[in-house]
Amino acid sequence: MAGRAPWDPIRPRARKLVRPVRPDPGGLTGPTPNQVRGPRWRATSKGLFVPAGVDGSVPEQRVLERSMLLPIGGAVTGWAGLLLARAAYFDGLHPDGVTLRPVPLLVGPGQSRRPRDGIRWLQDRLDPAEVWHPHGIPAARPLRSLFDEMRAAGDERRAAVAMDMAAAAEVATIRRMRDYIAARSGWTGVPLVRRGLDLADECSRSPGESRTRLVWILETPYPRPAVTRASGTWVWRCSG
Repeated sequence: MAGRAPWDPIRPRARKLVRPVRPDPGGLTGPTPNQVRGPRWRATSKGLFVPAGVDGSVPEQRVLERSMLLPIGGAVTGWAGLLLARAAYFDGLHPDGVTLRPVPLLVGPGQSRRPRDGIRWLQDRLDPAEVWHPHGIPAARPLRSLFDEMRAAGDERRAAVAMDMAAAAEVATIRRMRDYIAARSGWTGVPLVRRGLDLADECSRSPGESRTRLVWILETPYPRPAVTRASGTWVWRCSG
């Protein structure tokens, strides 16, 4: 989109995603078996291919390719589900900006899957009402995706940053997340989500800003800062 700031927390809608297809001996619904042996096609997983020119490093394309391994009733979740809801800072990269995070795929309880590179399998309950289909991809809706992202964060700082960035992208609020976990108090990881929500702030506009604020809160003796917006820029003022 013209004029879009590079730090905009809302990601432009992805375009021209290419769904992997199986070889077709007749060449009607996909490449022929001979064609996939050549340089013009790229395997995304066993038996599935896209044209070699399709950029698999585009986050949405990477999520689409991995989602083809989902069983019926499964869904993309976590950072990948938030990405599909156009939350820009959930780009599938670790904080170093280079290392790829595995795509989290949610399947039902007890549905074990063989480990695969680039995928993190999650076995948990999933209400079909929590699934939507952006770009034709079965994905957990934003609140469930954020819930899974925060549960897997490892510590309350990362959980708080996830909440901040989902709020910045306007796909979740702290209040709605509190209501969401209130109905799931016995689920694994809920205490971590609660701690993350206690540290979160809906005014943060970047992960770096959130991490700096959390250093202030957790590692200094000063009062918690309040984040405010003035003249189109984000500034801090110390509350209390």
